[in-house]
Amino acid sequence: MRYIKPDYYENFACTADKCPDTCCAGWQIVIDEDSYRKYMDIGGDFGRRMQESLDPWEMSFRQCNGRCAFLNENNLCDLILEKGSEYLCETCARYPRHVEEFDGVREYSLSLSCPVAAELILKQKGLWQFLEEEDEQEEPLAEEFEDFDYAMFGVLEETRSVFWKILEQQMPLRERLLLLVDLASRFQELVDAGECLSGYELLEHYVNTLQDSPELLLMRAGDGLAGTYMECLLRQEGPDFHKALEQGLEMLWHLERLRPEWTEVLAQCRVNLLPCGGEGHDFLRKEFYASFNERELQELENYRENIIIFFIYTYFCGAVYDDMIFSKVALAVFSAVFWEETVMCRWFLADKILEKADFVRLAYAYAREVEHSDENLIGVEEWLMDKYEPVKEENKFETD
Repeated sequence: MRYIKPDYYENFACTADKCPDTCCAGWQIVIDEDSYRKYMDIGGDFGRRMQESLDPWEMSFRQCNGRCAFLNENNLCDLILEKGSEYLCETCARYPRHVEEFDGVREYSLSLSCPVAAELILKQKGLWQFLEEEDEQEEPLAEEFEDFDYAMFGVLEETRSVFWKILEQQMPLRERLLLLVDLASRFQELVDAGECLSGYELLEHYVNTLQDSPELLLMRAGDGLAGTYMECLLRQEGPDFHKALEQGLEMLWHLERLRPEWTEVLAQCRVNLLPCGGEGHDFLRKEFYASFNERELQELENYRENIIIFFIYTYFCGAVYDDMIFSKVALAVFSAVFWEETVMCRWFLADKILEKADFVRLAYAYAREVEHSDENLIGVEEWLMDKYEPVKEENKFETD
C-alpha cells in the first residue's frame, strides 16, 4: 500500500471554539454504523438526549437552526465534553482530513472547506511537496476495486506529474493554465476513443515539446482550444470572458446552497459584476489589480495557483472511476477564477479594501458549497464536461 500526502498535512490543528466558522453547522453530519450503535448504547440523561438527537432514517445528527444538536453556544461539542473525543463518529473525527481510496494507493489531503486548512493551503509557496510512504500491508480487496483499471490509473498519475511540471514553468499563470486544460482535453479525447494507453505517448511528446519549444506548445494549445468555454474563461478580459463568467455564475446560482452566507456572496456578484458588461468588468479588474503592490500581486497569483493544485491533487486521479478527465482540470481552473471574482466583489463592496482573512474566508466558503455536496460537485463537473470540445484535427500532435 502506498500512502501520499502533502508535506503540510501534519501541520493541521483544530482551533475548536476559536475557529472563525464552525464545521458543526450548515451541513448534514452523517454517522457511521459503528458509532451509531455506540450512541444508542449510551445510558442516562445524556443517552436520552443522544437518542433524541439522532435521525435514524438519515443516520445523521439532527440540527437546530442549521447547527448540530451537540454544538453548544460556545461552539464546543457537548459530546466531546461529556464522553471524550473517542466518541466522535468517523465524519467528525476525520474532518478536515480527506482520503481518496484507490487499489493499493491511499491519498490524504486537507479539505479547503475548513478555515484552518484553507489558510494552510493558500499560504503554500511554490509547487507543493508530497510525502510518500509504502508498506507491505495487503488489505482485503474492497468490492469497488474488483474492476479497478490499473492501466488508466497509471496514466492518470503520470499525467498529474506532468501537470506539476507545467506549473513549474517560468511563464504567466494564464499560459500555464492554458497548457493544463489543453493536455486534459487531448487526454480526454484518447480516453473517449478507447486509447487510454496512448496517453503515455501524448505525455512524452508534451514534455519534450515543453522543454524544447514551449512557445510551439502554447500556440497549439491556443489554437486547439480557441473559442471554447475554458479558453474564454482564461482570457480574463473582453466580452467573451465576461460571458463565460456570467454563464458560470448562473450555474453556481442554480446549485443546492448549503449556507445563507454563500447565497449572499453569489447575489453580490450577480448584482455588482454581471451588469458591468465586458468593458465595465475589464475596467474594474484593472483597477482591482492596480490596488495591489507587486508583492501582493504575487501573493494573489500564489493563492490562485494553490487552489488549482488543491483541486487537481485531490480529485484528478478519481477520473479512474468515471473517465471524466477534462472536467477535473476544468473544475480546478474554474474554482480559482471564480474565487478571484468573489474576492474582487468583496473588494468593491468594502470601499476597495481587503483584509487577509477575506481571501481565506471566500476560499472555504466556495469549497463548502462545492466540495461538501455530492449533488453540487457532480453538477459542476457535468456542466464543465458539457463544455468539453475535442481538439481540432489540424492541431493534433503527431506522436508516432
